[in-house]
Amino acid sequence: MTWFFNNAGVADGPHEEPAMQQMARQGSLNPQTLIWHSQLSDWQEAVALNPDWWQPVKAELPKTVPKVDPFARRGPVPLAPTEAPKKESGGGLLKRWFGGKK
Repeated sequence: MTWFFNNAGVADGPHEEPAMQQMARQGSLNPQTLIWHSQLSDWQEAVALNPDWWQPVKAELPKTVPKVDPFARRGPVPLAPTEAPKKESGGGLLKRWFGGKK
């Protein structure tokens, strides 16, 4: 459909629908701008005929594949202990490493 708009008292057009929508989003047209096409008897406000011209464009988000870090491999997670570890008795660290006097 081809449209005309009132540009300071002069009919500006013809413009195709995508061009009119682009002008509305850029601010060249405002919602109160009078517009007309061949099937209308009178000029009307743009927002009354095409309110979606002022809706934000819904950009399609690019589908991204999550990046996998080959160095961040993670093995199975061990289970948490159910009881506290038992303390070894019979000496300190050096005794356990090197043995004690026999």
